[in-house]
Amino acid sequence: MCNLQALGHNKQYTETEEWILIHLKEKGLPWPDIVDQFNERVDLDRQRTKAGLETKWRQLKARITVG
Repeated sequence: MCNLQALGHNKQYTETEEWILIHLKEKGLPWPDIVDQFNERVDLDRQRTKAGLETKWRQLKARITVG
């Protein structure tokens, strides 16, 4: 269910959304599965693209590494 442009693409991530992404990534899932499962857990207007989630993951990983 990869949306070309997800409705939440220009909204900041909530703490819950960040937690969902971290949880899914730590499970070792491939990105297409992460996108599907993430978008199943958030409202339609908060859904993200694969590129958006990958970018957010890199930001979170850098923050975790530095912090």
